[in-house]
Amino acid sequence: MRPAVRLGLRASRRRVPPARPGPGPGPGARPGGLRRAAGLAAAAAAASPAAASPGAPAPGGPPWSPRVPEAVRERLEAAPRVVLKGGKARLFKEGQPLVYSGAVDRVEGRAPRAGDLVVVADGNRTPVGWGMFNPDSQYRVRILQNAREFERQPDLVLDLERLLRARFASAVRARRALGFPNAETDAFRLLNSEGDRVSGLVVDVLAGHLVVQPSAAWAERHRGVVERALREAVGDAAGGEAGGGGGGPSLSWRPSRPAYQKEGVRLPRPADPAADPAAGGPELSVIRERGVKSWVDLAGGQKTGCYLDQRDNRAAVRGLAAGLDVLDLCCYSGGFAVSAALGGAASVVGVDSSAAAVALARRNAELNGVADRCAFVEADISEYMRASLAAGETFGLIVLDPPKLAPNPKVLEKAARKYKKLNKMALRLLRPGGLLLTCTCSGAMTQSGTFPTVLRKAAVEASRELRVLRTTGAGPDHAVDIFYPESEYLTAVLCQAH
Repeated sequence: MRPAVRLGLRASRRRVPPARPGPGPGPGARPGGLRRAAGLAAAAAAASPAAASPGAPAPGGPPWSPRVPEAVRERLEAAPRVVLKGGKARLFKEGQPLVYSGAVDRVEGRAPRAGDLVVVADGNRTPVGWGMFNPDSQYRVRILQNAREFERQPDLVLDLERLLRARFASAVRARRALGFPNAETDAFRLLNSEGDRVSGLVVDVLAGHLVVQPSAAWAERHRGVVERALREAVGDAAGGEAGGGGGGPSLSWRPSRPAYQKEGVRLPRPADPAADPAAGGPELSVIRERGVKSWVDLAGGQKTGCYLDQRDNRAAVRGLAAGLDVLDLCCYSGGFAVSAALGGAASVVGVDSSAAAVALARRNAELNGVADRCAFVEADISEYMRASLAAGETFGLIVLDPPKLAPNPKVLEKAARKYKKLNKMALRLLRPGGLLLTCTCSGAMTQSGTFPTVLRKAAVEASRELRVLRTTGAGPDHAVDIFYPESEYLTAVLCQAH
């Protein structure tokens, strides 16, 4: 088992054409009017910061705040500039971190490559922030610092390593404020992409080991900078095998392959342990979550090795399960099942279609001393529920946590039908007064707000009355940027059926 990390801190589509000289006074022009116009123009020029401030931009350049250091202005002026289409800048000035390709009017300066640092500017060429460019991605720029910060933190402007150190240190402070890690929990999310203002990068801490899951081309290109800044921000592990020597905690780099394909990043095919013994097998470690112990596969497990987003919901199930027969559908490593057994469930059945997941769930039940009350079945959950209905089986508590069925809005309607079908069968398996914790980890479903509608339709078709007791999402360590609520993806609804 790896000791916990010590979170120490070290340090419009139309462009306005440029003004052209106007014609001279035509016939009938009044000399007095011309004199007044000239006087107003002279007064405006005299009051202009550009006229009064040394080092101010030339006419037609961006209007800088006098509090932005000149060296920062020079860096911003020298970098490639991504100019937004008319009417698109407001969102990014407010804090939206992702610049879609459709919002870009043009790129000025040298042609940037994937992972290059660029300035994002409005139609007047005024910077609204800077970030990482990718010509192959729908996310053309991932903004890492907005213009509001140029005055407060000028040293971070267009300096990736300094910015990452600052962002990582801020994430460490936020998790320490939440109480992570502690004697009961040594597994938590340290960095949550846009939620911690480092778009394209997720980092989980699993018993003193850092699991990095990048999903953006810039992170792969600057991997060395990311790892160095991350180890420095987290600090040395508490010792033992989790330590990475003098370089800080041990670290695994586990990129999201589907995301990388969309980013234009090509990775070599992963080694097959069966064909290449040198590739090794699972890299297992034990984590603690509110006192519940779990084996996790640091090298090959799903996501970063486990699903930390359901921590609070697993604890809720533990508090509700006493004396009940529990069914955990899509159980993966048995998190809900083991929690229910530890909470005093009369019996627990976990079902998953993955043989590896079922084997891991059994090991976790043994690890926590509840193997006598847990049975794990390798099966398709729809087939299992149909067989249970035919056999007349019922349960007092059912957890339904299927994989992502709606990876994008285009398949939302099809996914909604699948969710309805699964929930309908689960409701029919519930005893009167029984509890259903039903989840969707599909961001498209959560963002659409249609999951309650799916549940209503399922209840009608199952001839059940349904009372919603609470609706939750991911735990607090899965931070969400208020300017990018689209990153919320998990919805978990606890309801009671009659």
